[in-house]
Amino acid sequence: MFSGAGGAGEWGPEDDDISSREKITKGLDNLRKMYGELGYLHFVSVPDTRFDDAKKLIYLDIDVDEGKQQ
Repeated sequence: MFSGAGGAGEWGPEDDDISSREKITKGLDNLRKMYGELGYLHFVSVPDTRFDDAKKLIYLDIDVDEGKQQ
């Protein structure tokens, strides 16, 4: 839904950022605001983290429910 100007850089941490609870929380809040501006007033996002110890990576998957557009 958000390509180009609405990419992850505008709503959350960049790929090289160290994991930060504050940045993730702020990013999810920004994502909610972006959807709200498009009329999705009941937008819900549920973050799920996965760890890859071998590669020393943390993946953040976000389950999105837009709800009904107003």
